Formats: sequence, structure tokens, C-alpha cells
Amino acid sequence: MLGRLFGWWPKGKSRRRKHKKRGSLALNPSQVSVIDADTIKIGAESIRLVGFDAPELGRAKSEHEYNMGVAATKRLQELLGESDEVRMQRLRDADIHGRSLAHLYIDGRDVADIAVEEGWGVRFDGDRRRSDEMPDWDSMRYPQRR
Repeated sequence: MLGRLFGWWPKGKSRRRKHKKRGSLALNPSQVSVIDADTIKIGAESIRLVGFDAPELGRAKSEHEYNMGVAATKRLQELLGESDEVRMQRLRDADIHGRSLAHLYIDGRDVADIAVEEGWGVRFDGDRRRSDEMPDWDSMRYPQRR
């Protein structure tokens, strides 16, 4: 706890957050609205997808980051549109903005794994990062389908 407050963490200790998971829920892809590449909406509920971070749309720090965010958002929309099965596994926690947290699985694969593999996301465990640890979206390439 103190390590998080003062920005350090003892060597050998994992910083990976352990979220308590709930059961999995099957979704119809048409129920899912994509806000950006790591945030979806189901009805009125806003849900932060966990395990990765993607370029921002609303708070982009550059035109390149914004364009990457648009491309990443479109890619998530494509994945949902092409999917046979969509499942969501909610976590019991909420993020600092009050959004629910969940893993989203498309055809059995975690969207976090797809985002990192295709280059439109980076691993992120949910801990707050210092500004020098933030992804440099300007140096990243546009998402590539695999």
C-alpha cells in the first residue's frame, strides 16, 4: 500500500493487480457500443476493458495518437461485427472514473491479447502510471490485422 502511495514498489513484488472475477456473460454483438478501443457501453453502463491500454480519442495528446485511437476503435468494431461469439467477464472492481471493469472475449480470445498482438494496444494491469511510463503512441504504427 505505501509503495503505491509513494510511487515505489519493493523488488521482487508483483505490481499486477488481482481482480476478483465474476461469471461470464454471453452478449449479442449488436448490444455492444464501442466508445473507444478500451471502453464499451452496454445500455447505459460504461465498461473499461482490462488487460491493455489503447490510444485515447477524447484526451489525445497529438494528432497521431488521435488517429491511432480512431483506427484502434474501428478495429474493435470490426472484430465485434465479424464475431460468432462474444462473452464478457465482469470484475467486482470499478475504475477511478466509476466504470465497471471486464474482460471481453471475441470468439474465445481476450480482446487485450488481440490488441497487443495487432499493435493497437499495450499491456496494462490497471495500476496508475507515472507520466514517463505512459505509452508513446506517436512512435507506434497503425494497427495491423493478423
